Amino acid sequence: MPVPPDRRRPLARLLRVSGLCALSLAAALATETRAQASPPGDWSIEARADDDVLVQQRFAKLRKNPFDGSQWRALQKAIGKRGLANKIRSAAGRAPSDSSLQILLARVELEEDQPRAAAQRLAPIVAADSRWSSRAFDMRIDALGEAGLHADAVTALRARAQTSEGKTRNKHL
Repeated sequence: MPVPPDRRRPLARLLRVSGLCALSLAAALATETRAQASPPGDWSIEARADDDVLVQQRFAKLRKNPFDGSQWRALQKAIGKRGLANKIRSAAGRAPSDSSLQILLARVELEEDQPRAAAQRLAPIVAADSRWSSRAFDMRIDALGEAGLHADAVTALRARAQTSEGKTRNKHL
């Protein structure tokens, strides 16, 4: 029995669509099979948290911004508190004039309950009026408070308020 002409087109369209669906499904399955069979090593996207390359990248980011809490925590998780402290001390020994490393050393000292040492380390950075001086000042005030040197903290806050204007002055008063 012949198919009437007005029914041939929908049938042909249905066959084309189902054929395209089957072809795309086969391509997707073939791609998935190839992805599972890719070689191990440098081809993988995932990396372990303690991967040397990843640790170096995170440490470089931390040196660019020593107040970056997320990089700090990630490095502590990857190499441990002691490992991070040793890495910072080693780098600071090679570049003692690097202010970002001095800030990182002060962070280590604060975590090791040495707030007086941290405050002393931060004093020249605050005085240098560098890009980190404002945040280093806040960190130094916290360190002086933790060390129980409240008179020194108040003196530093008053001195900063006298040299500041507007909102910054009100913040320190």
